[in-house]
Amino acid sequence: MIAELHNKISNSGSNLNEKSEDELTGNFFGCLRYMPFNKGLKKVFLECIRPKELVQYIEPLEVNEWSDKIEFWKRVKIQDRNTELDVYLDLDDLLIGIEVKYLSGLSSEDEVDNSDGIEQISYNQLSREARALNHISNDKNKLLILLADELSCVQIYQNVQSRNIINGVEFGYISWQEVLIALRKIKYFTPYEQVIVNDMILLLEKKGFKRFESFEMDVIVDRNNWWSFTGTINIKFNFIIERDVEKGEYYEFG
Repeated sequence: MIAELHNKISNSGSNLNEKSEDELTGNFFGCLRYMPFNKGLKKVFLECIRPKELVQYIEPLEVNEWSDKIEFWKRVKIQDRNTELDVYLDLDDLLIGIEVKYLSGLSSEDEVDNSDGIEQISYNQLSREARALNHISNDKNKLLILLADELSCVQIYQNVQSRNIINGVEFGYISWQEVLIALRKIKYFTPYEQVIVNDMILLLEKKGFKRFESFEMDVIVDRNNWWSFTGTINIKFNFIIERDVEKGEYYEFG
């Protein structure tokens, strides 16, 4: 609904499919804004944001009603060029911009590298969004968050940080997989709020963000011992995951 209201979906629905980032953005944040910030999104931020030291910007926030503090696909014009923030939050003395990714990568990239101290303007999507946040306000702390699949989050974050192309804005990331785990942990809801959270859990599971968390076997493995198997074995390992492993992907168990 939110994506349609903001003209992210065509009138005929021809561009609407289960892989739409705009649909996922609208569904997730559009539903969570019906809950008090302190009981929902704040708890997700505190649980999931990386690097962990960024919680210092989230912890002081005391917000309940926040429907008037969130904007979807906010456009900021800088030198005749528009930059769009998927989700924009103006909370107390903190501005938060969120770039949401589902299956795609960044929409713009370049080879700018400021790690050697030479300042150049990067047109990397996240660098442009950081400049947009700086352009909006100079008297507030600013936080830019990448919300994406966990593998993409780490790769993009490390690349951006190593090139030093984001200035004046704190930059972090949150993975959809961590969000799903956090939503399962949150308690103390009213029955109405629990319905909202349950729907969000089902949505993220349907989108494929259910992470492998454990496996079952019919023997006890002491933490001080290790097992090695060769040939035919009778011990049954039961790996329970609902996500297909695509070519080039792998799982590690430790």
